[in-house]
Amino acid sequence: MSDDLATQKDLADEAIRNRLAVGGNNPPDPIEILRTQLTVTHKPLLDRQAQLLGMKDRLPATCEDEDTAAKLADAIKACTAFTKNADAARVSAKEPFLASGRAVDGFFKAQSDPVDKLKATMGATLTTYQRKVADEERRRLEAIAAEERRVAAEAERVAREAAKAAREAKEAEERRAAEARAAAEALAGKARAAALEAEKERAEKAAAEAKAADEAAAALRDAARVAKQDSNIAKEDASAKAADLSRSRSAVGSVASLRSTWEFSVEDPTQVPREYLSVNEGAIRTAVKANTSKDGRKCTLKISGVKIFEKQESVVR
Repeated sequence: MSDDLATQKDLADEAIRNRLAVGGNNPPDPIEILRTQLTVTHKPLLDRQAQLLGMKDRLPATCEDEDTAAKLADAIKACTAFTKNADAARVSAKEPFLASGRAVDGFFKAQSDPVDKLKATMGATLTTYQRKVADEERRRLEAIAAEERRVAAEAERVAREAAKAAREAKEAEERRAAEARAAAEALAGKARAAALEAEKERAEKAAAEAKAADEAAAALRDAARVAKQDSNIAKEDASAKAADLSRSRSAVGSVASLRSTWEFSVEDPTQVPREYLSVNEGAIRTAVKANTSKDGRKCTLKISGVKIFEKQESVVR
């Protein structure tokens, strides 16, 4: 009996034993089935691996002569060939599964792509509407804020004018009182007393009028402060986020709102700060190769900020 047939028989016997054991009625693990198939199909590859790994115990500690170097080169070449063959076998064994995966992807993508396209179309329509809602709401709030600012400014103007009128009336009355006192001092006896009494009444009346004017001015200033506060609140409303201005909720609970993100496009690469730039290593590698002599002994390329150096390592072909 050949080794392959013996291996297959051993695997089959093991499978039978597993089926007869506790839990053997469970469906077989597809991964274990695949591993078994790969083990049988690629047994020569496994045997070759065992042969190569068997060299590990015979490796010399150092290489001191040409004969040892030649043997090491041959062994390295054999390992390289094995790795290449193993990778080729891997690609070949994997291709049917990749093809199946692509078929599965294609099937489900054919279902989801039209739905995603429809979703994108509906999203664009909804975004246009929500932008319109947000813009209209912002314009409305900005108009309210502008009117509140106008009212606040008008209230401040009226308050200033009232304060100015009260101050001027008080100053005028003080001047009249001073003039009256001077005139009263020139009078004698009863006339002087009468003049002083009249002056006192006028002064009290003027003080009462000035107090009333001050109270009116204070009330106007309070109104101006309230108007300014309302203006600030309206200003904050006008600067609300687009999500707050456009949010809506459907009867089944779906919430829709605009989401603002900041994107960018490079307009002038020469103006971009250094910390936002990256080195094009692929271009450098291509340039180094293009400027290296055919024998590989010299590279004439010079690039500012880049160290170009020779690297040596053993290669077995």
